Amino acid sequence: MEVTRTTGYQLLNAEGFNKLCLKTKELLIIDVRPDSLFNSKSVYTWHNIGHVKQAINIPAGSLDENLARTAPFKNKPVIIYSFSSSPEAFSSARALSEKGYTHIYVLLGGLFHLRWSAANIKDHQYLNDWIVNVPPDNY
Repeated sequence: MEVTRTTGYQLLNAEGFNKLCLKTKELLIIDVRPDSLFNSKSVYTWHNIGHVKQAINIPAGSLDENLARTAPFKNKPVIIYSFSSSPEAFSSARALSEKGYTHIYVLLGGLFHLRWSAANIKDHQYLNDWIVNVPPDNY
């Protein structure tokens, strides 16, 4: 049986994210969470877990207004993530794919899983190097 992918984007686990980022000089990382979460300013302190180094913040509902920021990466890798595997990451990936972006990836489990993998999987502490702006209480 042959499986046909129809989503227009690919999925990355934490290790795949690390490999893609290390081997690719020009890529765009988009955090689709609200600004307060991206900047670790949420009233819910457990949401304040930082963001991925070099990521830009474009909340899920504002992709169309920010196409000028993303356009230079239309044919380059674009990684999209949220707090976890929330629907916003997938709908944002689908939206960019429908606009002709050719190399879209979704980070499975989002930022939470990246941090969890660094803390809980043997020899994966290096994943912490990708995360910045974590308040001392949540590190």
